[in-house]
Amino acid sequence: MASPLTAARRTLLHRLLEQYERGRSFGRPGPWPRDVIVHLDARRFPDAFHPDGREELAALRAVAEELAAAGAARLVRHRGYAAGIPSEVRIGPEEIELTRIPRGPRSWAR
Repeated sequence: MASPLTAARRTLLHRLLEQYERGRSFGRPGPWPRDVIVHLDARRFPDAFHPDGREELAALRAVAEELAAAGAARLVRHRGYAAGIPSEVRIGPEEIELTRIPRGPRSWAR
């Protein structure tokens, strides 16, 4: 069985990838910022916000902090009663260096 931190990392990265794939305009210039946003709330992570999900919630927040510390994402934090706790993970064009993958037969298999 995977540790709570590993499971949270896998889940959060999976949700970010899903949001990225849904957003057709990601990376295109526009008059407003275009970020991939994953809310860290009970609607999107019901198991973590369940009364028995304290470890999972702590792991989820730790993974979000880890991504932010690595410069791979930005965090939006709660204000008010839960000040400082991450509420959203955002990834924009600034956080991702788009690299071109060489195309050709079996270039990916090396």
